[in-house]
Amino acid sequence: MSSASTKTARPPQEDRLAERIVERLEGRGVRKIILFGSRVWGEPYPDSDLDVLVILDEDGRSENSAEKGALYRQVSKPLRDLQREMPLDLIVHTEGMHRRFRERDSMFARKVLEEGEVIYENGD
Repeated sequence: MSSASTKTARPPQEDRLAERIVERLEGRGVRKIILFGSRVWGEPYPDSDLDVLVILDEDGRSENSAEKGALYRQVSKPLRDLQREMPLDLIVHTEGMHRRFRERDSMFARKVLEEGEVIYENGD
């Protein structure tokens, strides 16, 4: 696991949850997984969820609402039982969607990309 410079020490159960997310999604066409938000940045409330950006290793799909829903289900289904341990807020991007996310250069995109914690990256 690699981390951004702003990573704070997480409780062991959150580290284990991050490992299990990787175990569940590795080999399923995932390019990168980034954790972000209050749990990563050390500002969580007791009921905070874990924010997860999953970038899929594909670019050719259309990105209409139905297709985005199918992509979300592809990622969320293997993680469903983990939601009992802690709510997960998933964002799922294709390579093209992620490229546009970066190009928008919004404050949100910059914070996620600069201060998020990459927990998985497939370098193929």
